[in-house]
Amino acid sequence: MKFQIKRLWFMIVAIIILVAASWYGYRYWQESSVDTDALWSHAVNQMTAWDSYRYTLTTEFTLDNYRQAETKINGTCDIEGNLHIYGEIMDTDLEIYQFGDVYYRQNTSTDKDSDWIILENSPLPNNEILLMELYPKQYLLPIDGTVEFIEKEKVDGIMEYRYHVTNEGNQTVAADYLTDFAYDITINGETGEIQQADVTARSKSNPSGRWKLHVVFQEVNTAIKLEAPQP
Repeated sequence: MKFQIKRLWFMIVAIIILVAASWYGYRYWQESSVDTDALWSHAVNQMTAWDSYRYTLTTEFTLDNYRQAETKINGTCDIEGNLHIYGEIMDTDLEIYQFGDVYYRQNTSTDKDSDWIILENSPLPNNEILLMELYPKQYLLPIDGTVEFIEKEKVDGIMEYRYHVTNEGNQTVAADYLTDFAYDITINGETGEIQQADVTARSKSNPSGRWKLHVVFQEVNTAIKLEAPQP
């Protein structure tokens, strides 16, 4: 009787080990057989079709050898294309909402959290560098460039795929001000979405000027719905 029980337990343990080995073997086969070129194309196409997302973004603009201007913001774009931004832009505290052509800005001249400056028929900002920071989905990626797969690495159980993009033609919205763009892009292997990006560029007017951007995307294509602040 004891021998039969031991045999039964041995069979159960063997089955568990076999199932686990098969699962990990399947996962390894999946990860090793990924077409990195197809993954890149899929991620870029998906990004252009995002309906909503949140992001955190930091930039550093080195104006010369000792002066810097920094931007640190959190952003939300909802399913209707409305925008909410808060944080610091070029070292200035700012909170804004954009609903179509209606622009809400926190009135920092008062101590009341409910005071808002409302501007109707206010178009989106036309500063190209600011557009890349406020609307990274639309303006971040280069129109044309050379894409190179660099490496893959498992982080917290998720495989991340990293690419380097060189934009020789500087075909970006901010090409009048910045040049020598280079991009390091990370794609989440589970979702197939672009997860984060690092961008560097050089100022055209000031050879010592450098621009660096880091952005992380979250909650892509979730049912985010912004509400306008109440004045």
